[in-house]
Amino acid sequence: MNNQKDKNSEDALNFSEKLSKEFLREMRLKRRWGIFFKLSFLVIIISFLFIGQLSNLKYAPEEFTGPVIGLVRIDGVIGNNVGVDYDTVSKSFKRAFKNPRLAGFIILINSPGGTPVQSSLINQLVWEYREKYPDTKIIAVVEDICASGGYYIASAAEEIYADASSLVGSIGVRLDSFGFEKAIEKLGVERRLFVAGQKKALLDPFSPLTTDDKKVTEELLADLHKTFINAVMKGRKDKLKSSQVFSGLVWTGRKSLELGLIDGLGSYKAVSEKVFSANNIVDYTEKSFALQRAFEGLKGGISNLFSNERAYLIY
Repeated sequence: MNNQKDKNSEDALNFSEKLSKEFLREMRLKRRWGIFFKLSFLVIIISFLFIGQLSNLKYAPEEFTGPVIGLVRIDGVIGNNVGVDYDTVSKSFKRAFKNPRLAGFIILINSPGGTPVQSSLINQLVWEYREKYPDTKIIAVVEDICASGGYYIASAAEEIYADASSLVGSIGVRLDSFGFEKAIEKLGVERRLFVAGQKKALLDPFSPLTTDDKKVTEELLADLHKTFINAVMKGRKDKLKSSQVFSGLVWTGRKSLELGLIDGLGSYKAVSEKVFSANNIVDYTEKSFALQRAFEGLKGGISNLFSNERAYLIY
């Protein structure tokens, strides 16, 4: 009897030992797979970064013989940390104009607009290079849309081209805000706001909009609109056919040509052939790592969310 008990105990001990070993084996295997997946993810991230660096190699003009036409893309929203900004565009210009064989430069625009400051800075950048390199013609070509801040930039180019179906214009300023004062009143929420400076809380979404606040805001928008109009007039004063282009409306490429907003119709390749008699186009657009840009955009959005400053002004 005792022998049977000893045998059963020994079997139970062996089973427990085997179970423990199997559990440890599974844990090691799971840990190894975890390390594998982490390393794989890291390799993918590094690969993307490496490919982003390699993409800069295609900027090398040695792949062409003779003169080259530089190109920079203004693609998407114009604004710091959310899309195209002055820093990235200026790097593209700097790299392109270092090329001694640069015969012309194209700003390829597909943008609905963006912030006043970044749009203005890029506009000034174009003028700076026009003055510094008068023999190198800078033109703008529109793809789907060139509105607001996009046109602010385009107006600095010597000539502007678009497709007949492109959308061009929207020379105006807008400010987006909301009013929640009635909502928080219904919810029984008491708003507590302390400021130093009479208008520091201008357009606070949880406070009523006063007549004076509205007047101040309208004056601000009118001042920015005037700045926008002056920038457009500087580049296209003798070409514009009607003051209605400053109404904030957008126009088709064909109608824009009639109004003097653009100089002709055509794609960037066709225009390159027409204006520069060359199609050796080198894309100097700064390539950025998508995840990095997304993170920067998210960071900027969160920062604006918790900021008291109004960040809704857009061209």
